[in-house]
Amino acid sequence: MNPTFNITSPELVYFQTTLIKARNNSSAQTQEPQRSFKCPNYLKLTHYESLLNEHQKISKYRDTKIWKYTSIVDQQTEELDLRLPTNWNPKDKSKNNDISSNGLDLLYVGEEGLIGIGFSYAESSLQKLPGWDNASWGYHGHNGCSFAGSEIGQNYGPCFTTGDVVGCGVDFANQLVFYTKNGQFLGIAFKEIDFNKPVYPAIGLLTPGEEIRANFGQESFVYDIEQYIRDKKRLVIREMLSNEAANDNNRVQVKENLDQLVLSYLVHHDYTKTASLFVKNAGNMPALFDNHRSFNISETNMDHRTSIRTALNRGQINEAIRLIEKAYPTLLERDDRGRSTKMMLECGEFIEMVRDYCDSMQENTSINNSKESSLSQSESTDQSAYYAETTCYPSPISIMDTTECKSNKITKSECHKITADKGNSAKYLEKIMKYGQLIHQEHKHDPSQKTRECLMEISCLLADHNPYDSPFSHIMSTARRDNLATEVNGAILASLKQPETPSLEYNYRQLVLSNKMLAIEGDGKAALIKLENDYFNTY
Repeated sequence: MNPTFNITSPELVYFQTTLIKARNNSSAQTQEPQRSFKCPNYLKLTHYESLLNEHQKISKYRDTKIWKYTSIVDQQTEELDLRLPTNWNPKDKSKNNDISSNGLDLLYVGEEGLIGIGFSYAESSLQKLPGWDNASWGYHGHNGCSFAGSEIGQNYGPCFTTGDVVGCGVDFANQLVFYTKNGQFLGIAFKEIDFNKPVYPAIGLLTPGEEIRANFGQESFVYDIEQYIRDKKRLVIREMLSNEAANDNNRVQVKENLDQLVLSYLVHHDYTKTASLFVKNAGNMPALFDNHRSFNISETNMDHRTSIRTALNRGQINEAIRLIEKAYPTLLERDDRGRSTKMMLECGEFIEMVRDYCDSMQENTSINNSKESSLSQSESTDQSAYYAETTCYPSPISIMDTTECKSNKITKSECHKITADKGNSAKYLEKIMKYGQLIHQEHKHDPSQKTRECLMEISCLLADHNPYDSPFSHIMSTARRDNLATEVNGAILASLKQPETPSLEYNYRQLVLSNKMLAIEGDGKAALIKLENDYFNTY
Protein backbone atom coordinates (compact mmCIF):
# COMPACT_ATOMS: atom_id res chain seq x y z
CA MET A 1 0.00 0.00 0.00
CA ASN A 2 0.91 3.62 -0.20
CA PRO A 3 2.33 5.27 2.94
CA THR A 4 -0.23 6.90 5.17
CA PHE A 5 -0.36 10.67 4.52
CA ASN A 6 -1.60 13.45 6.78
CA ILE A 7 -3.94 14.65 4.08
CA THR A 8 -6.22 17.66 4.36
CA SER A 9 -9.41 16.42 2.71
CA PRO A 10 -10.88 18.34 -0.20
CA GLU A 11 -14.64 18.61 -0.08
CA LEU A 12 -15.02 15.78 -2.59
CA VAL A 13 -12.90 13.31 -4.54
CA TYR A 14 -14.42 11.71 -7.63
CA PHE A 15 -13.01 9.11 -10.01
CA GLN A 16 -14.50 7.32 -12.99
CA THR A 17 -13.98 3.77 -14.20
CA THR A 18 -14.69 2.61 -17.76
CA LEU A 19 -15.10 -1.16 -18.11
CA ILE A 20 -13.19 -2.05 -21.24
CA LYS A 21 -13.37 -5.58 -19.90
CA ALA A 22 -12.57 -5.71 -16.11
CA ARG A 23 -9.68 -5.88 -13.51
CA ASN A 24 -8.25 -6.81 -10.01
CA ASN A 25 -7.51 -5.42 -6.58
CA SER A 26 -5.39 -2.29 -6.75
CA SER A 27 -5.43 1.05 -4.99
CA ALA A 28 -4.68 4.44 -6.45
CA GLN A 29 -1.45 6.33 -6.00
CA THR A 30 -1.19 9.98 -5.06
CA GLN A 31 0.88 12.18 -7.31
CA GLU A 32 4.57 12.80 -6.56
CA PRO A 33 5.88 15.35 -5.96
CA GLN A 34 3.12 17.38 -4.39
CA ARG A 35 4.21 20.77 -5.71
CA SER A 36 3.66 19.68 -9.33
CA PHE A 37 0.07 18.63 -8.71
CA LYS A 38 -2.58 20.59 -10.60
CA CYS A 39 -6.03 21.12 -9.19
CA PRO A 40 -8.63 19.09 -11.16
CA ASN A 41 -11.31 21.11 -12.93
CA TYR A 42 -14.12 19.91 -10.69
CA LEU A 43 -12.39 21.44 -7.64
CA LYS A 44 -11.79 24.82 -9.26
CA LEU A 45 -13.10 27.84 -7.31
CA THR A 46 -13.16 25.94 -4.03
CA HIS A 47 -11.16 26.60 -0.89
CA TYR A 48 -9.16 23.47 -1.65
CA GLU A 49 -7.82 25.12 -4.81
CA SER A 50 -6.82 28.21 -2.79
CA LEU A 51 -4.95 26.09 -0.24
CA LEU A 52 -3.20 24.18 -3.03
CA ASN A 53 -2.10 27.39 -4.78
CA GLU A 54 -0.90 28.89 -1.51
CA HIS A 55 0.98 25.71 -0.59
CA GLN A 56 2.77 25.59 -3.93
CA LYS A 57 3.64 29.28 -3.72
CA ILE A 58 5.19 28.81 -0.27
CA SER A 59 7.11 25.72 -1.43
CA LYS A 60 8.47 27.55 -4.46
CA TYR A 61 9.49 30.55 -2.37
CA ARG A 62 11.32 28.34 0.11
CA ASP A 63 13.44 26.88 -2.67
CA THR A 64 14.71 30.26 -3.86
CA LYS A 65 15.02 32.50 -0.82
CA ILE A 66 15.91 32.45 2.85
CA TRP A 67 12.55 31.53 4.33
CA LYS A 68 10.99 32.52 7.60
CA TYR A 69 7.41 31.66 8.46
CA THR A 70 5.32 34.78 8.94
CA SER A 71 2.61 32.95 10.89
CA ILE A 72 1.67 29.59 12.35
CA VAL A 73 -0.97 29.32 9.61
CA ASP A 74 1.74 29.57 6.92
CA GLN A 75 3.65 26.73 8.56
CA GLN A 76 0.54 24.57 8.82
CA THR A 77 -0.31 25.29 5.19
CA GLU A 78 3.20 24.35 4.04
CA GLU A 79 3.03 21.04 5.95
CA LEU A 80 -0.26 19.96 4.36
CA ASP A 81 -0.38 17.00 2.01
CA LEU A 82 -2.93 18.04 -0.62
CA ARG A 83 -2.27 15.37 -3.22
CA LEU A 84 -5.14 13.53 -4.90
CA PRO A 85 -5.11 10.12 -6.64
CA THR A 86 -3.77 10.29 -10.20
CA ASN A 87 -2.89 6.71 -11.21
CA TRP A 88 -2.78 3.12 -9.96
CA ASN A 89 0.11 2.21 -7.70
CA PRO A 90 2.26 -0.63 -9.12
CA LYS A 91 3.53 -1.38 -5.59
CA ASP A 92 0.01 -1.73 -4.24
CA LYS A 93 -1.71 -4.41 -6.29
CA SER A 94 -2.49 -8.08 -6.45
CA LYS A 95 -0.07 -10.39 -8.25
CA ASN A 96 -2.85 -11.11 -10.76
CA ASN A 97 -2.99 -7.50 -12.00
CA ASP A 98 -0.98 -5.83 -14.73
CA ILE A 99 -0.87 -2.01 -14.91
CA SER A 100 -0.32 -0.23 -18.21
CA SER A 101 2.47 2.28 -18.76
CA ASN A 102 0.04 5.20 -18.42
CA GLY A 103 -0.88 4.03 -14.92
CA LEU A 104 -4.61 4.12 -15.67
CA ASP A 105 -5.39 0.80 -17.39
CA LEU A 106 -5.58 -2.46 -15.42
CA LEU A 107 -5.58 -6.00 -16.84
CA TYR A 108 -6.60 -9.05 -14.82
CA VAL A 109 -4.88 -12.37 -15.56
CA GLY A 110 -6.56 -14.56 -12.90
CA GLU A 111 -9.79 -16.54 -12.83
CA GLU A 112 -13.55 -16.07 -12.12
CA GLY A 113 -15.68 -13.07 -13.10
CA LEU A 114 -16.30 -10.38 -10.47
CA ILE A 115 -15.57 -6.65 -10.23
CA GLY A 116 -15.83 -4.17 -7.35
CA ILE A 117 -15.29 -0.41 -7.34
CA GLY A 118 -14.76 1.56 -4.13
CA PHE A 119 -12.18 2.79 -1.66
CA SER A 120 -10.21 1.54 1.33
CA TYR A 121 -7.86 2.38 4.17
CA ALA A 122 -4.15 1.69 3.80
CA GLU A 123 -4.34 -1.58 5.74
CA SER A 124 -7.04 -3.13 3.54
CA SER A 125 -6.36 -6.61 2.11
CA LEU A 126 -5.38 -6.80 -1.56
CA GLN A 127 -6.74 -10.32 -1.89
CA LYS A 128 -10.43 -9.39 -1.59
CA LEU A 129 -12.80 -7.20 -3.58
CA PRO A 130 -13.33 -3.70 -2.12
CA GLY A 131 -16.05 -3.94 0.52
CA TRP A 132 -15.36 -7.52 1.58
CA ASP A 133 -12.50 -6.53 3.89
CA ASN A 134 -13.32 -4.61 7.08
CA ALA A 135 -11.18 -1.65 5.98
CA SER A 136 -12.86 -1.15 2.60
CA TRP A 137 -16.13 -0.24 0.87
CA GLY A 138 -17.29 -1.23 -2.61
CA TYR A 139 -20.04 -1.46 -5.25
CA HIS A 140 -20.01 -4.78 -7.12
CA GLY A 141 -21.01 -5.18 -10.74
CA HIS A 142 -22.27 -8.77 -10.83
CA ASN A 143 -25.13 -8.18 -8.35
CA GLY A 144 -25.41 -4.38 -7.91
CA CYS A 145 -24.89 -4.64 -4.14
CA SER A 146 -22.85 -2.36 -1.89
CA PHE A 147 -20.47 -3.85 0.66
CA ALA A 148 -19.11 -2.12 3.76
CA GLY A 149 -16.46 -4.25 5.42
CA SER A 150 -18.45 -7.45 5.07
CA GLU A 151 -19.16 -10.15 2.52
CA ILE A 152 -22.86 -9.61 3.18
CA GLY A 153 -24.03 -6.83 0.88
CA GLN A 154 -26.98 -4.46 0.63
CA ASN A 155 -29.12 -3.93 -2.46
CA TYR A 156 -27.94 -0.66 -3.97
CA GLY A 157 -28.03 -0.16 -7.75
CA PRO A 158 -28.03 -1.82 -11.17
CA CYS A 159 -25.45 -4.33 -12.28
CA PHE A 160 -22.66 -3.08 -14.55
CA THR A 161 -20.52 -4.78 -17.15
CA THR A 162 -18.38 -4.19 -20.25
CA GLY A 163 -18.91 -0.73 -21.78
CA ASP A 164 -20.37 0.87 -18.65
CA VAL A 165 -18.81 3.94 -17.03
CA VAL A 166 -19.02 3.86 -13.23
CA GLY A 167 -18.05 6.80 -11.02
CA CYS A 168 -17.34 6.89 -7.29
CA GLY A 169 -17.65 10.14 -5.32
CA VAL A 170 -16.26 10.53 -1.79
CA ASP A 171 -18.02 13.50 -0.19
CA PHE A 172 -15.85 14.63 2.73
CA ALA A 173 -18.12 17.56 3.52
CA ASN A 174 -21.06 15.28 4.38
CA GLN A 175 -19.13 12.08 5.20
CA LEU A 176 -20.82 10.01 2.54
CA VAL A 177 -20.07 8.12 -0.67
CA PHE A 178 -22.15 7.88 -3.84
CA TYR A 179 -21.86 6.17 -7.21
CA THR A 180 -22.86 7.02 -10.77
CA LYS A 181 -23.42 4.84 -13.82
CA ASN A 182 -23.12 6.22 -17.34
CA GLY A 183 -23.62 9.75 -16.03
CA GLN A 184 -26.64 8.97 -13.82
CA PHE A 185 -26.57 9.53 -10.06
CA LEU A 186 -27.34 6.25 -8.24
CA GLY A 187 -27.80 7.68 -4.76
CA ILE A 188 -25.87 7.49 -1.49
CA ALA A 189 -24.16 4.15 -0.91
CA PHE A 190 -22.39 4.75 2.42
CA LYS A 191 -22.86 7.27 5.24
CA GLU A 192 -20.94 8.38 8.33
CA ILE A 193 -17.57 7.22 7.04
CA ASP A 194 -14.58 7.99 9.27
CA PHE A 195 -12.42 10.20 7.06
CA ASN A 196 -9.94 11.02 9.81
CA LYS A 197 -7.80 8.31 8.23
CA PRO A 198 -6.63 8.62 4.61
CA VAL A 199 -8.70 6.67 2.08
CA TYR A 200 -7.64 5.43 -1.34
CA PRO A 201 -9.63 4.56 -4.49
CA ALA A 202 -9.64 0.79 -4.97
CA ILE A 203 -10.64 -1.59 -7.76
CA GLY A 204 -11.11 -5.35 -7.48
CA LEU A 205 -11.18 -7.64 -10.54
CA LEU A 206 -11.64 -11.39 -10.70
CA THR A 207 -12.26 -11.86 -14.44
CA PRO A 208 -9.48 -13.30 -16.66
CA GLY A 209 -8.40 -11.02 -19.49
CA GLU A 210 -10.69 -8.17 -18.47
CA GLU A 211 -9.45 -4.59 -18.14
CA ILE A 212 -10.69 -1.16 -17.09
CA ARG A 213 -9.49 2.41 -17.51
CA ALA A 214 -9.56 4.94 -14.67
CA ASN A 215 -10.07 8.68 -14.92
CA PHE A 216 -8.94 10.68 -11.90
CA GLY A 217 -9.79 14.02 -13.45
CA GLN A 218 -7.31 14.13 -16.31
CA GLU A 219 -10.29 14.05 -18.69
CA SER A 220 -13.89 15.24 -18.46
CA PHE A 221 -16.25 13.01 -16.50
CA VAL A 222 -19.46 11.57 -17.93
CA TYR A 223 -21.27 12.61 -14.75
CA ASP A 224 -21.63 16.38 -14.16
CA ILE A 225 -19.63 16.46 -10.93
CA GLU A 226 -19.20 20.24 -11.14
CA GLN A 227 -22.97 20.72 -10.86
CA TYR A 228 -22.98 18.40 -7.86
CA ILE A 229 -20.42 20.64 -6.14
CA ARG A 230 -22.39 23.79 -6.99
CA ASP A 231 -25.51 22.23 -5.45
CA LYS A 232 -23.59 21.30 -2.30
CA LYS A 233 -22.23 24.83 -2.02
CA ARG A 234 -25.74 26.25 -2.13
CA LEU A 235 -26.85 23.89 0.63
CA VAL A 236 -23.92 24.84 2.87
CA ILE A 237 -24.47 28.57 2.33
CA ARG A 238 -28.20 28.18 2.95
CA GLU A 239 -27.32 26.48 6.23
CA MET A 240 -25.02 29.38 7.14
CA LEU A 241 -27.73 31.92 6.38
CA SER A 242 -30.32 30.05 8.44
CA ASN A 243 -28.47 30.79 11.70
CA GLU A 244 -30.42 33.96 12.45
CA ALA A 245 -31.03 35.68 15.79
CA ALA A 246 -33.41 33.68 17.96
CA ASN A 247 -35.65 36.55 19.11
CA ASP A 248 -36.53 40.19 18.44
CA ASN A 249 -34.15 41.57 21.09
CA ASN A 250 -31.24 39.74 19.53
CA ARG A 251 -32.22 40.99 16.09
CA VAL A 252 -32.14 44.59 17.33
CA GLN A 253 -28.71 44.07 18.86
CA VAL A 254 -27.45 42.44 15.67
CA LYS A 255 -28.71 45.39 13.61
CA GLU A 256 -26.99 47.90 15.91
CA ASN A 257 -23.72 45.98 15.71
CA LEU A 258 -23.94 45.79 11.92
CA ASP A 259 -24.68 49.52 11.73
CA GLN A 260 -21.56 50.20 13.77
CA LEU A 261 -19.46 48.00 11.52
CA VAL A 262 -20.74 49.66 8.34
CA LEU A 263 -20.32 53.20 9.67
CA SER A 264 -16.79 52.57 10.92
CA TYR A 265 -15.89 51.26 7.45
CA LEU A 266 -17.34 54.34 5.71
CA VAL A 267 -15.56 56.70 8.10
CA HIS A 268 -12.26 54.85 7.76
CA HIS A 269 -12.30 55.06 3.97
CA ASP A 270 -13.44 58.70 3.92
CA TYR A 271 -16.83 58.17 2.29
CA THR A 272 -18.02 61.43 3.83
CA LYS A 273 -21.35 61.93 2.08
CA THR A 274 -22.30 58.27 2.29
CA ALA A 275 -21.47 58.17 6.01
CA SER A 276 -23.56 61.29 6.67
CA LEU A 277 -26.55 59.83 4.83
CA PHE A 278 -26.10 56.56 6.66
CA VAL A 279 -26.23 58.36 10.02
CA LYS A 280 -29.42 60.19 9.05
CA ASN A 281 -31.13 57.01 7.89
CA ALA A 282 -30.16 54.90 10.93
CA GLY A 283 -32.23 56.21 13.83
CA ASN A 284 -30.21 54.43 16.49
CA MET A 285 -26.83 55.84 15.46
CA PRO A 286 -26.69 59.12 17.48
CA ALA A 287 -27.04 57.17 20.72
CA LEU A 288 -24.37 54.78 19.55
CA PHE A 289 -21.95 57.64 18.89
CA ASP A 290 -22.32 58.85 22.48
CA ASN A 291 -21.19 55.46 23.77
CA HIS A 292 -18.43 54.65 21.28
CA ARG A 293 -15.50 57.02 20.82
CA SER A 294 -14.29 55.18 17.75
CA PHE A 295 -17.34 56.48 15.87
CA ASN A 296 -16.67 60.15 16.59
CA ILE A 297 -17.19 61.29 13.04
CA SER A 298 -15.37 64.42 11.88
CA GLU A 299 -16.34 65.55 8.43
CA THR A 300 -13.42 67.99 8.29
CA ASN A 301 -10.93 65.23 9.04
CA MET A 302 -12.61 62.96 6.51
CA ASP A 303 -12.45 65.68 3.87
CA HIS A 304 -8.71 66.09 4.47
CA ARG A 305 -8.09 62.36 4.16
CA THR A 306 -10.30 62.14 1.08
CA SER A 307 -8.28 64.86 -0.66
CA ILE A 308 -5.01 63.17 0.25
CA ARG A 309 -6.21 59.76 -0.94
CA THR A 310 -7.49 61.24 -4.21
CA ALA A 311 -4.14 62.89 -4.90
CA LEU A 312 -2.24 59.68 -4.18
CA ASN A 313 -4.51 57.58 -6.39
CA ARG A 314 -3.85 60.03 -9.22
CA GLY A 315 -0.10 59.74 -8.72
CA GLN A 316 0.15 63.35 -7.48
CA ILE A 317 2.55 62.59 -4.65
CA ASN A 318 3.82 66.16 -4.22
CA GLU A 319 0.27 67.46 -3.90
CA ALA A 320 -0.48 64.77 -1.32
CA ILE A 321 2.61 65.76 0.69
CA ARG A 322 1.52 69.40 0.57
CA LEU A 323 -1.95 68.49 1.84
CA ILE A 324 -0.50 66.32 4.62
CA GLU A 325 1.87 69.05 5.79
CA LYS A 326 -1.01 71.54 5.82
CA ALA A 327 -3.60 69.40 7.64
CA TYR A 328 -1.24 67.31 9.80
CA PRO A 329 1.97 69.37 10.12
CA THR A 330 3.87 67.00 12.41
CA LEU A 331 2.77 63.70 10.91
CA LEU A 332 5.82 62.96 8.75
CA GLU A 333 8.41 63.81 11.40
CA ARG A 334 6.86 62.90 14.75
CA ASP A 335 7.94 59.26 15.15
CA ASP A 336 9.23 56.18 13.33
CA ARG A 337 5.83 55.60 11.75
CA GLY A 338 5.74 59.13 10.38
CA ARG A 339 9.27 58.95 9.02
CA SER A 340 8.51 55.59 7.43
CA THR A 341 5.44 57.12 5.78
CA LYS A 342 7.55 60.00 4.51
CA MET A 343 10.05 57.57 3.01
CA MET A 344 7.26 55.64 1.26
CA LEU A 345 5.87 58.87 -0.17
CA GLU A 346 9.30 59.84 -1.48
CA CYS A 347 9.76 56.42 -3.05
CA GLY A 348 6.29 56.77 -4.56
CA GLU A 349 7.28 60.11 -6.07
CA PHE A 350 10.43 58.54 -7.52
CA ILE A 351 8.33 55.80 -9.15
CA GLU A 352 5.96 58.40 -10.62
CA MET A 353 8.95 60.31 -12.02
CA VAL A 354 10.26 57.14 -13.68
CA ARG A 355 6.76 56.41 -14.98
CA ASP A 356 6.49 59.90 -16.51
CA TYR A 357 9.91 59.53 -18.09
CA CYS A 358 9.15 56.11 -19.61
CA ASP A 359 5.74 57.24 -20.86
CA SER A 360 7.33 60.29 -22.44
CA MET A 361 9.94 58.13 -24.16
CA GLN A 362 7.24 55.76 -25.44
CA GLU A 363 5.29 58.69 -26.86
CA ASN A 364 8.40 59.94 -28.63
CA THR A 365 9.07 56.46 -29.98
CA SER A 366 5.52 56.22 -31.32
CA ILE A 367 5.79 59.62 -32.99
CA ASN A 368 9.17 58.78 -34.46
CA ASN A 369 7.92 55.46 -35.82
CA SER A 370 5.08 57.32 -37.51
CA LYS A 371 7.51 59.78 -39.02
CA GLU A 372 9.77 56.97 -40.12
CA SER A 373 7.08 55.45 -42.30
CA SER A 374 6.66 58.73 -44.19
CA LEU A 375 10.34 59.53 -44.70
CA SER A 376 12.20 58.43 -47.78
CA GLN A 377 15.27 56.24 -47.63
CA SER A 378 17.42 59.20 -48.67
CA GLU A 379 16.82 60.79 -45.28
CA SER A 380 17.87 57.71 -43.32
CA THR A 381 21.20 59.17 -42.19
CA ASP A 382 19.58 62.15 -40.46
CA GLN A 383 16.87 59.94 -39.02
CA SER A 384 19.33 57.60 -37.34
CA ALA A 385 20.92 60.38 -35.34
CA TYR A 386 17.50 61.70 -34.30
CA TYR A 387 16.11 58.34 -33.16
CA ALA A 388 19.24 57.43 -31.27
CA GLU A 389 18.64 60.43 -29.02
CA THR A 390 14.90 60.14 -28.44
CA THR A 391 14.09 56.45 -28.06
CA CYS A 392 16.44 55.46 -25.28
CA TYR A 393 15.22 54.29 -21.86
CA PRO A 394 17.05 54.81 -18.58
CA SER A 395 20.51 53.36 -18.47
CA PRO A 396 21.20 50.48 -16.07
CA ILE A 397 22.74 52.73 -13.41
CA SER A 398 22.45 52.19 -9.66
CA ILE A 399 20.98 55.04 -7.63
CA MET A 400 22.84 53.67 -4.62
CA ASP A 401 25.99 55.59 -5.65
CA THR A 402 25.69 58.87 -3.71
CA THR A 403 29.02 60.45 -4.65
CA GLU A 404 27.53 62.42 -7.53
CA CYS A 405 24.62 63.50 -5.36
CA LYS A 406 26.92 65.09 -2.78
CA SER A 407 28.86 67.04 -5.34
CA ASN A 408 25.94 68.47 -7.31
CA LYS A 409 24.06 70.16 -4.43
CA ILE A 410 20.61 69.34 -5.77
CA THR A 411 17.65 69.42 -3.36
CA LYS A 412 14.41 67.43 -3.34
CA SER A 413 12.41 70.56 -4.01
CA GLU A 414 14.41 71.08 -7.18
CA CYS A 415 13.87 67.48 -8.21
CA HIS A 416 10.13 67.97 -7.80
CA LYS A 417 10.21 70.70 -10.44
CA ILE A 418 11.55 68.56 -13.25
CA THR A 419 8.23 67.99 -15.01
CA ALA A 420 8.83 70.91 -17.30
CA ASP A 421 12.16 69.42 -18.37
CA LYS A 422 10.71 66.28 -20.00
CA GLY A 423 11.63 67.60 -23.42
CA ASN A 424 15.28 67.24 -22.47
CA SER A 425 15.41 63.52 -21.75
CA ALA A 426 19.03 63.47 -20.59
CA LYS A 427 18.48 66.27 -18.07
CA TYR A 428 15.21 64.70 -16.94
CA LEU A 429 16.87 61.33 -16.33
CA GLU A 430 19.78 62.97 -14.50
CA LYS A 431 17.44 64.66 -12.04
CA ILE A 432 15.52 61.41 -11.48
CA MET A 433 18.81 59.73 -10.61
CA LYS A 434 19.81 62.47 -8.21
CA TYR A 435 16.44 62.38 -6.49
CA GLY A 436 16.80 58.63 -5.97
CA GLN A 437 20.27 59.16 -4.54
CA LEU A 438 18.93 61.73 -2.09
CA ILE A 439 16.25 59.30 -0.88
CA HIS A 440 18.84 56.59 -0.38
CA GLN A 441 21.25 58.93 1.38
CA GLU A 442 18.58 60.08 3.83
CA HIS A 443 17.21 56.66 4.73
CA LYS A 444 20.08 54.23 4.18
CA HIS A 445 20.76 53.90 7.93
CA ASP A 446 17.16 53.04 8.75
CA PRO A 447 17.24 49.39 9.93
CA SER A 448 13.55 48.62 9.28
CA GLN A 449 12.70 45.87 6.80
CA LYS A 450 10.11 48.04 5.06
CA THR A 451 12.65 50.80 4.40
CA ARG A 452 15.23 48.38 3.02
CA GLU A 453 12.64 46.84 0.72
CA CYS A 454 11.48 50.23 -0.59
CA LEU A 455 15.03 51.42 -1.26
CA MET A 456 15.88 48.17 -3.01
CA GLU A 457 12.78 48.43 -5.21
CA ILE A 458 13.51 51.91 -6.48
CA SER A 459 17.16 51.03 -7.09
CA CYS A 460 16.02 48.10 -9.25
CA LEU A 461 13.84 50.30 -11.45
CA LEU A 462 16.79 51.73 -13.35
CA ALA A 463 18.59 48.41 -13.65
CA ASP A 464 16.84 47.77 -16.97
CA HIS A 465 16.47 49.83 -20.14
CA ASN A 466 12.68 49.57 -19.94
CA PRO A 467 11.20 49.20 -16.42
CA TYR A 468 7.82 48.27 -17.93
CA ASP A 469 9.37 45.19 -19.52
CA SER A 470 11.65 43.92 -16.79
CA PRO A 471 11.59 41.58 -13.78
CA PHE A 472 10.65 44.65 -11.71
CA SER A 473 7.69 45.76 -13.81
CA HIS A 474 5.30 45.17 -10.89
CA ILE A 475 6.81 48.23 -9.19
CA MET A 476 5.39 50.36 -12.00
CA SER A 477 1.84 49.09 -11.45
CA THR A 478 -0.67 51.85 -10.67
CA ALA A 479 -2.17 49.49 -8.06
CA ARG A 480 0.72 50.58 -5.82
CA ARG A 481 -0.88 54.00 -5.59
CA ASP A 482 -3.84 52.59 -3.71
CA ASN A 483 -1.53 50.63 -1.40
CA LEU A 484 0.35 53.84 -0.65
CA ALA A 485 -2.91 55.70 -0.05
CA THR A 486 -4.00 53.02 2.42
CA GLU A 487 -0.66 53.22 4.26
CA VAL A 488 -0.85 57.01 4.53
CA ASN A 489 -4.48 56.88 5.66
CA GLY A 490 -3.53 54.39 8.37
CA ALA A 491 -0.69 56.62 9.56
CA ILE A 492 -3.05 59.61 9.81
CA LEU A 493 -5.62 57.61 11.77
CA ALA A 494 -2.93 56.28 14.11
CA SER A 495 -1.75 59.85 14.81
CA LEU A 496 -5.36 60.74 15.70
CA LYS A 497 -5.60 57.73 18.06
CA GLN A 498 -8.18 56.08 15.83
CA PRO A 499 -8.18 52.45 14.59
CA GLU A 500 -6.02 51.94 11.52
CA THR A 501 -8.21 49.09 10.33
CA PRO A 502 -12.02 49.25 10.36
CA SER A 503 -13.83 46.71 12.54
CA LEU A 504 -15.61 45.33 9.49
CA GLU A 505 -12.28 44.38 7.95
CA TYR A 506 -11.11 42.79 11.20
CA ASN A 507 -14.26 40.66 11.27
CA TYR A 508 -13.85 39.73 7.61
CA ARG A 509 -10.24 38.68 8.14
CA GLN A 510 -11.20 36.63 11.19
CA LEU A 511 -13.95 34.89 9.24
CA VAL A 512 -11.66 34.04 6.32
CA LEU A 513 -8.90 32.83 8.67
CA SER A 514 -11.32 30.69 10.69
CA ASN A 515 -12.60 29.08 7.51
CA LYS A 516 -9.04 28.42 6.40
CA MET A 517 -8.10 26.84 9.73
CA LEU A 518 -11.16 24.59 9.57
CA ALA A 519 -10.12 23.48 6.07
CA ILE A 520 -6.57 22.80 7.28
CA GLU A 521 -7.98 20.66 10.08
CA GLY A 522 -9.91 18.60 7.53
CA ASP A 523 -13.39 20.10 7.69
CA GLY A 524 -15.00 19.21 4.34
CA LYS A 525 -17.55 22.05 4.33
CA ALA A 526 -14.83 24.63 4.97
CA ALA A 527 -12.83 23.18 2.07
CA LEU A 528 -15.91 23.44 -0.12
CA ILE A 529 -16.68 27.12 0.49
CA LYS A 530 -14.36 29.87 -0.69
CA LEU A 531 -15.91 32.80 1.15
CA GLU A 532 -14.58 35.51 -1.16
CA ASN A 533 -16.25 33.95 -4.22
CA ASP A 534 -19.11 31.79 -3.00
CA TYR A 535 -20.57 33.91 -0.21
CA PHE A 536 -19.70 37.59 -0.42
CA ASN A 537 -19.94 37.89 -4.20
CA THR A 538 -23.12 35.83 -4.57
CA TYR A 539 -25.30 36.25 -1.53
